[in-house]
Amino acid sequence: MNKKILLAVGAIILLLVIFLTTEEKKDYLTEETYWKKTIESITYRPPSDDWKGEDREEFIEKELILRLEDKGGMKKTPLFSVETRSKETNSQGSSEKLVYEAGYNAKNLFNELSVFKIKSVTDAKPSFLDEYSIDFEKSPKLTISDGKKDIPLHLGKEIKDQSLYAISDEKFLLSATAHTFRRFRSQAISFRERNLVSAGNGYLKKIKLRDSTGELEIENTPTSNKAGGTQNVWRRNTGTRLVFDPKLGDDLDSVLKSLRYEMFPDEEEDGLAVIGELMSLPKNQQWEIWTSEGRHYKIVLFSKTLIGDKEYRPTLRLIDGKLQETPAYSSDAVGNRLSQSVEKIRKATPWQRPEKQIK
Repeated sequence: MNKKILLAVGAIILLLVIFLTTEEKKDYLTEETYWKKTIESITYRPPSDDWKGEDREEFIEKELILRLEDKGGMKKTPLFSVETRSKETNSQGSSEKLVYEAGYNAKNLFNELSVFKIKSVTDAKPSFLDEYSIDFEKSPKLTISDGKKDIPLHLGKEIKDQSLYAISDEKFLLSATAHTFRRFRSQAISFRERNLVSAGNGYLKKIKLRDSTGELEIENTPTSNKAGGTQNVWRRNTGTRLVFDPKLGDDLDSVLKSLRYEMFPDEEEDGLAVIGELMSLPKNQQWEIWTSEGRHYKIVLFSKTLIGDKEYRPTLRLIDGKLQETPAYSSDAVGNRLSQSVEKIRKATPWQRPEKQIK
């Protein structure tokens, strides 16, 4: 009888041990929300040359300022910008500012740091900070601003076997998922958006062009089709007003969405000075594009130029009337495709929907 009682007690103790160790492992794998904020900007400071952290040379060498330009909404995607400084200096001896739309790296970073989740937290004791290569003066640093208060995040050592980063806000030593902070072990251009035209979750609503031939304005009013989807309906407003073959409008839509920055001026030595001179070339195409979600682009393509063995067009873009980008280079080949697509629309004749055609 005593033996049975001992076995029963032993089984209970074993189950208790299993339960406790299982819960401990589960807690280790979970994340806790450290803060929730509406972030307006994130400033990155590169590590100093004498920082003792691992992989120092992999970090972006330039300071970056990431800004939320437009929060967006139910139908409009957010708009972010990224600002850097060039290595070149102007006649006054100061570096030039470069500003571009920021892409998915910035969007994801803002999302992850707005609801900042951590794996662990402990006091920021000097011995702990030293162990994880965190130096408030020398470590890579992020400054998180919500418009009211700036919060520092000093980056330390990556705990590679757990895919975590050790960081500190000067109050506590934290660990968080590494992929959030690995973004700064890349190049500054990895934060820049290369595509020049995006409809977001909507469509291109209106397009205007001014070139050597004259002006062209077209509008798009999608309608539902029998298959349950939508079909673009394109109307030309300049010249003879008419509805034209949607394939022609869709082709221009597609080419515009393929227009992108192929090269940034700071990728070349003296690149800013060179593109500054090229901006005196004649304007080849001047575009205005409105999207259904409310975004407005102004894009100027200048005459082609040869850099190395490739032909480019210096390109200037203004977004929503407020984000004026530094000029960069798009492909001359895409510019030519735009001209070809536009010429077909200018020559287009009236189009009837198939179901309305006389048989």
